[in-house]
Amino acid sequence: MILVDPRVWIDYFNGKKSEESNALDAALADGIVAIGDIIYS
Repeated sequence: MILVDPRVWIDYFNGKKSEESNALDAALADGIVAIGDIIYS
């Protein structure tokens, strides 16, 4: 499991290309991403 920093989520959803957002995209495809309850709520 990977717990993703909120800044990476922001970049990802805003379409900003970075090493981190690309890694998040790959991790989502692999199904290994966790999200904290503070980020979710």
